[in-house]
Amino acid sequence: MSLSNGIISGAQIASTKWDKSFAFDDGDLVLQSTDSINFRVHSVILKLSSSVFRDMLAIPQASSSEPKSTSTDEPIVLAECANVVRILLNIIYPVQHTIDEEAIETLELLNSSITAAIKYDMPAVIQALRAFIRAQTRSTQPKFHPVALYGSAWNFGFGEEAKALSAKTLSYNLDTPEIYGYLKKVDSEGMLKLLILHRRRKLLMLNALNSMTDDPPFAPDVSDVNGPVNVPHLPGEDHCLKLNGNVMSLSPRPADYKSDAKHAWMNFKYELSKWMEERPDGQEFTKIGCDFVFDHRFSDVKYLVDLRVLQKEIARIVEKLPTEIDIEESPSLKRED
Repeated sequence: MSLSNGIISGAQIASTKWDKSFAFDDGDLVLQSTDSINFRVHSVILKLSSSVFRDMLAIPQASSSEPKSTSTDEPIVLAECANVVRILLNIIYPVQHTIDEEAIETLELLNSSITAAIKYDMPAVIQALRAFIRAQTRSTQPKFHPVALYGSAWNFGFGEEAKALSAKTLSYNLDTPEIYGYLKKVDSEGMLKLLILHRRRKLLMLNALNSMTDDPPFAPDVSDVNGPVNVPHLPGEDHCLKLNGNVMSLSPRPADYKSDAKHAWMNFKYELSKWMEERPDGQEFTKIGCDFVFDHRFSDVKYLVDLRVLQKEIARIVEKLPTEIDIEESPSLKRED
């Protein structure tokens, strides 16, 4: 049995290997995988689940008037391996109708299953596999690296899943050989959007820190889509910090505080910038008593502002930074099945 477009071709059953879960005695159709595993299934299930199979099985067969033998039936030879075929059948069959998460051992298998579901036009399978990706996004122990899974979601046009996964990537530095291996599999637009998200968080943080001392923005062309980041103003000669309408007294300062404090403040911003590249999520700065803020290298910053106040403000800024890619009007993300 064959299709003119070459997606499915026909051959006699040369294999005696049958999938134990899909070897129904009353099955009227045999599918064969590329690794020669046979599946005896019900054509009505495939017709209801796939427009491709529905159209193909509607084509009259030359041997349709001849009696069928269960041992010599001509199989439909698919272009997918048994693992992929099994995943598709598990989802469309009413008895199973689930995804065996343990069966999806690799990201390549997930991608192949989605590709097959799209090729055979199986909406229920596509939705189920998208649900699997969303579950991975929420999991505390995901099976696949967030950057790699983001690439899959983006490439298949799964917009909401790609957005959610972009937030998960903020725990990683994109500038590493491992991450590069994942990024090179993402199309150029998806890669660029993720890089922009990571870079933007760092630049917005530096802009906010510069505004504390009335310095020009570090990156004037970068703005916060979620509204302005309101930050405290680090005092000069007024010897006070105005925060949320309240004036707070600061520590006494030595006569040479200006030079030392300025150097410490510049060093602080530089090191924080490096940290935001390593861990763009900035979660380290949201911890009470953050070791980074209270590092001895920046001890002179205390003459500008109470370090406890600074830590709280940085934590507040982190919470206001963008956390997901922007996919509005993105031409690559057209599939929202």
